Amino acid sequence: MKCSRLLVGTVFTASIALVCVGPAFAGVVMAETSMQQSPVGETSQKRTIYVQGNKQKVESESTDTITDLDNSVIYVIDKNHRSYAELSLKALHPLRPPEARNSVFDLRKAGKTRVIAKNSCNEYRGTAGNSVVNTTISACVSRNPPGADQVTAFEHKMMSRLSGRAIPQSAKGEAAALVLEKQSSVNFRIPDVSGRNAYRTASLLARTEISDIQLKTLPADTFEPPKGFSKLQRRLPENIPEDTPHVPDGSIEAIAPDSSHNCKSAQA
Repeated sequence: MKCSRLLVGTVFTASIALVCVGPAFAGVVMAETSMQQSPVGETSQKRTIYVQGNKQKVESESTDTITDLDNSVIYVIDKNHRSYAELSLKALHPLRPPEARNSVFDLRKAGKTRVIAKNSCNEYRGTAGNSVVNTTISACVSRNPPGADQVTAFEHKMMSRLSGRAIPQSAKGEAAALVLEKQSSVNFRIPDVSGRNAYRTASLLARTEISDIQLKTLPADTFEPPKGFSKLQRRLPENIPEDTPHVPDGSIEAIAPDSSHNCKSAQA
């Protein structure tokens, strides 16, 4: 059975990792809205993602992040203080200790079709957990959306380089896929300090949706620190200990069979 590989974020991930199809030389611009809800409150954020060739920019209200695979650097730009830091990709490798393993659970086709960002998508859902923690993930997956080879190539190159392992791409001729909407929830039991009950339940919820996709040629300075911003001189060491939290945080690889109602998901 042939499968297409999707990249989906967990509840702690702010952005969606994408795999899509489109013209070879146009840049891709995607508008994204994310929401996170926890016992301490709710937050929301709007971001714009730019991809062209081996470069990506994630733009938010106060902070931008530029990843340049050609030069193996990441720029973190503080727009409030008009400054930026330059990080080597080598400093972020490996993403996790070699002994870390994936937890795998099924994503099943829910039988519901929706239209998001002017593209049709099919819903997939999956649940995994135990007596303490329960995790549910839903994703609305679109086949053959606009946006394309640029995003597909960039995501696979970045994840392969940062993880230190090859990330398989879709077989030739297969329709690539884009996660237009993703929702993750984690429900867990915590001790009840009041003593009235043995435990109480708390929940974390995150939802991310792509609201618009455009194809356009992007100028080179889109992927450069803004002129007039000062560069922070402090640099991270070339080698960070393996127990350092990795970036991006908690990505999921979901393998969606083209002719099946199920798919496998591996949580990092």
